[in-house]
Amino acid sequence: MWPPITDDDVGKRVESADGETLGTVVDVEAETAYVEPEPELTDSIRAVLDWNRDVGETVPLEDDAVGEITADAVRIDAEFSADSVDSDADHPSSAENR
Repeated sequence: MWPPITDDDVGKRVESADGETLGTVVDVEAETAYVEPEPELTDSIRAVLDWNRDVGETVPLEDDAVGEITADAVRIDAEFSADSVDSDADHPSSAENR
């Protein structure tokens, strides 16, 4: 496993294992990154990731879903657990965006 997600990762792109940009890390709490998904992310990709929130709402991404952290991006592991991306969890910034 890579080092845990930290505040230093805020602002980085979140990418799929093949390099597609999925969103941006907007907050980090207790080894969980909160990701604002790309507005143009297709419904099929959202469904696969279980990111079913409205545009502008954050999605939690636990560090066990991370395959690599670079200087510019957080890359999701190709075989992450669906439990690592919990679209039902609430985050304070999600409520602010409603």
